[in-house]
Amino acid sequence: MSHRVSAVLAFAVACTIALPVSGQSAYPNRAIRMVAPFAPGGATDFIARLVSQKLAERLRQQVVVDNRSGAGGNIGFEIVVRAAPDGYTLMIASSSYATNAALTPRLAFDPIKDVTAISLVGVSPLVLVVHPSVAARSIAELVALAKAQPGRLKYGSSGTGASPHLAGELFKASAGIDLLHVPYKGSGPALIDTLSGQIDMTFISMLVVRSHINAGRLRLLGVGTPQRVKALPDVPAIAETLPGFQTTSWYVVMGPARMPSALVARLNAEVNAVVSSAEVAERLAGDAVEPRMVSPEEAARHVAAEITRLRTVAQRAGVRIE
Repeated sequence: MSHRVSAVLAFAVACTIALPVSGQSAYPNRAIRMVAPFAPGGATDFIARLVSQKLAERLRQQVVVDNRSGAGGNIGFEIVVRAAPDGYTLMIASSSYATNAALTPRLAFDPIKDVTAISLVGVSPLVLVVHPSVAARSIAELVALAKAQPGRLKYGSSGTGASPHLAGELFKASAGIDLLHVPYKGSGPALIDTLSGQIDMTFISMLVVRSHINAGRLRLLGVGTPQRVKALPDVPAIAETLPGFQTTSWYVVMGPARMPSALVARLNAEVNAVVSSAEVAERLAGDAVEPRMVSPEEAARHVAAEITRLRTVAQRAGVRIE
C-alpha cells in the first residue's frame, strides 16, 4: 500500500473518535440500508453485497442491501437523497449516476449538492460481449457486420441513461453504425437476454460475466479502457480499433446531503478498510476492478469530474434523454 493511501486511512481512522454524533447513542445501533439502484445480478448489486457484508462485520451491525431499480437508477438515487442524513441509508452509486446527471436535463435532485460522497470503492472497464451466435470475433468484424445489417443487431443496457447505454451510443457514433438499443432495469436482466440470444451484445462489467466467458456462453471482444488492462492482457482495448473510445465503470458509497462530518469520516474509514483488505482487494482485482481508497473530498471530486466528462461524451455522441 502506498504512503498516500496509508495516510488517507490513518487520517480517516483518527477522525472516528468524534463519534457518537451530537450526543446520540453510538453509531450504528440498528440495521443500515444499502440501496443498490439496479436489479439483482448486476455489477452494482455485486459491489453492494460485497461491501455490505464486510462493512457489517466491521460495524458489528446488519447492513441490508435494498435493490431499487428503475429509471436508469434514479428511483434508488432519490430514495437516498430524501433519507435522513443519519448514516442509516446509504447507496452504492455506479458511473450511471454521473451518466444520468450528464444526460437528464431535469433531475428531481441536484447530483452534487443533494448527496454526500463517502468513499470510492473501485474503477473498472466496461467490456463488450456478444452472444456466440454473432458472427464476429473482433471489434472490426462486429463493425463490418453491423454495417452490412444496419439496425438489425441489438444491444442491451441496464437502463436508458445508464453507462452501458451511453457506451453503446458512443460505440455507434465512433464506428458509424446503427444498432438497436434495448433498455432493461439493470445489467442482470440485460445479461440474461444476452446469454439466451434475445439480444446480440451488451456493454457490462467483468464482475458479472467472467464465468460466462470462460464457459463459452459469451464472447469477449474488447475492454473500454484506453489501453489493455492487467487482469485481461490478451483482450484488446476497443480503442485499438476505434481510437479515442473509452467507457469505464466505478462505484462510490454515498449518503444524503448534510451528513455530520464525523459520521462521514467514520464511514470513510470503514469502507476504505474493507476495500484495502487482502480478501476484497484480490476479489476485485480478479474481476478487473482496481480498488481505490480515497477521502470523501476526493470521492466527491471524482463524481463531479465524471459528470462533466460524460456530459461532453454525450454531446459528441449526440445522446440526450428527454
